[in-house]
Amino acid sequence: MTVPTIDSVPSDPRSLHERIAADLRDEIMSGDLAPGAKLPSTARLKARFDVSNATIQKALQVLKDERLVIGRAGAVVTVREHRQRTMRPASFMAPASSGQPYRWLAEAAKHGIQAHSTLLNVAEVSPPADVSSALDLAESETALLRHQILSMDGEPVELVKSYYPLALSSAPQRGPSRRQSSHPGAVPGAEPAQ
Repeated sequence: MTVPTIDSVPSDPRSLHERIAADLRDEIMSGDLAPGAKLPSTARLKARFDVSNATIQKALQVLKDERLVIGRAGAVVTVREHRQRTMRPASFMAPASSGQPYRWLAEAAKHGIQAHSTLLNVAEVSPPADVSSALDLAESETALLRHQILSMDGEPVELVKSYYPLALSSAPQRGPSRRQSSHPGAVPGAEPAQ
């Protein structure tokens, strides 16, 4: 695979080093570059992508910042042994039974993973047009936005923004969590899920 030059893809707003990082990231995530595998040398990457040394170093730094690869100046860059976890939200869409934790928490526990959800913010907002349409809201109608971060074994894995029609989120229903509330109209997980 090679990354097209800036001139050949004028609609791609990413810089060249970001596109090179994306190409290498795809190879890592697909398993073409397995955990522990050495990335091609800087010279080979320069030839492959027809770019400068500085551009390759910037691309590699993106992957290092994402913790996909490890290496230092003058050393071989390798794919981290620790594999990225893949979450498949559709697998956890069915609601949990009353009084039970969210399905993704229970599924993580089955694999020995300590999962946690932290509520960052709850606010009444004017939702984006696509959200308003999906929730069948009037043009000027607001919604409740819940912003949370999901973590596994202490590492963040997903940033979640959920919108709810205000009719589902009256003030008395915002406080209790799913595990503590049997109220049928309560907004699920209004408190951090432990």
